[in-house]
Amino acid sequence: MKDHIDYDINQTLPTYGDHRPLWPIFGEYRFVPPQRWLHNVEHGAIIMIYHPCAHPMMIDKLKQLVTNCIRKHIITPDSYRLDSERPLALIAWGCQIRMNFVHSNEIINFIRKHALNGPEGKLSKEGQYDLNLIQKAMIPIGSNYDDDILCPFSFR
Repeated sequence: MKDHIDYDINQTLPTYGDHRPLWPIFGEYRFVPPQRWLHNVEHGAIIMIYHPCAHPMMIDKLKQLVTNCIRKHIITPDSYRLDSERPLALIAWGCQIRMNFVHSNEIINFIRKHALNGPEGKLSKEGQYDLNLIQKAMIPIGSNYDDDILCPFSFR
């Protein structure tokens, strides 16, 4: 814990890299730093980051899509890595999408294509870290603990 973890200055939203050994329990937080949630990404999670000044309706819409698509998610605000032009972001292993407006089909496609792709993406084990946890993730209706069906509410 005394070791400082740095990320590439050109990659303000890291999508892989060094991280802390204990990863967060899947769910929504008051705040989780990337040193923690990057471990979740390695385990195949989708990370939803939003700037606290983003429009509440857009935050809620994105949050609904994420929570109804995949159990393995982390939702956290972050005012340092996002700006007012694109205050919303999703992160998966090796990729990210930033946005200022939530396009449901684009979000669903991103999750279906990139979720569970980390090196340990099929590992369903829950994390241990829960500092600032607001709401533990639930299994989306129509899926299971292993997230075998991503975004089950959207048939395509």
